[in-house]
Amino acid sequence: MRRTITLLLILLIGSGVAVAQNAGGESDSVIRGRYRLSVDLTLAPGANDFAPRAMQLAVVNSLSWGKYLSGAVGIGLRHSYVLTAIDKNIYGYGEEDQLTYSDRLLLPFFVRVKGVVPVGRFSWMGTGFTPYAQMTMGYAVDMQQSARERTVSGVFMEPALGLDMRLNSGSYWSLTTGVGFQGAQYRVVDHHGEADPADATVEMKTGNAVSINIGIAYIF
Repeated sequence: MRRTITLLLILLIGSGVAVAQNAGGESDSVIRGRYRLSVDLTLAPGANDFAPRAMQLAVVNSLSWGKYLSGAVGIGLRHSYVLTAIDKNIYGYGEEDQLTYSDRLLLPFFVRVKGVVPVGRFSWMGTGFTPYAQMTMGYAVDMQQSARERTVSGVFMEPALGLDMRLNSGSYWSLTTGVGFQGAQYRVVDHHGEADPADATVEMKTGNAVSINIGIAYIF
């Protein structure tokens, strides 16, 4: 499994670099301006108890259709601080549930569709701005998953709004803000109101980790 993941990562980065080199050719090239390679950094503070915080670094390879629509594939690394267990009524006297968190390393694979808002383009102080909307969907592999702690392996979805920026230097940047939904699993230990911790039922439950995603990307 790890060899397959490593191979996919190498292929994605290699193809993206090759495309970026081709895109820098003659001005009348058919490829120029249609393929893009970007490096994305995303910070994701949690909006519920499942994942209070996360950070992701990803490589994205995109292809444009016309002036307003593009699609992309990406792979990255995500570090998440996530809920792994809820201990309910541990002493049987009505105490609050005890939440256990741990740091997890995930490998997300995803596809992305992006639509530009053509009437929203504007320039300011020599910098060109282009607003857009995008949808990202994929699957994240929890690289530390075990039978005891199956946490955040699963499907995720991230609708977002963003702004492409072309600076005077000729460099391209992109800023996004969106909402992330990530499948999450956690253990629930229910002590049935008994004082003896051994008298408990343990089960796995599934929920959604919701986050506010703030991202910045450098586009080659």
